[in-house]
Amino acid sequence: MQAPALSVVIAVYNRPVTIQQALQSALDQDYAGRYEVIVIDDGSTDSTPEVLAAYGQRVHIIRQQHLGRSAARNAGVRYSSANLVAFLDSDAYLPPVR
Repeated sequence: MQAPALSVVIAVYNRPVTIQQALQSALDQDYAGRYEVIVIDDGSTDSTPEVLAAYGQRVHIIRQQHLGRSAARNAGVRYSSANLVAFLDSDAYLPPVR
């Protein structure tokens, strides 16, 4: 299996509503090559884990104890398999590429 060309890393903590828009915008990209979406759940204590579980195999979900956004992003880089990494905030979205 060929490694992805790009890893999109999203760190999330207690954002069940906004993570949906962020994830959908990442999944809707038409990147000219394979990419992966990695979500680091930084110890959410609300319904965020259930929201993430609904995405199944389309995203890689890693759950860790709450260590903060920087630690979550670093974990995402460690789990990525691509040479390029893009960070997406859990309350932001990627506009479609035109």
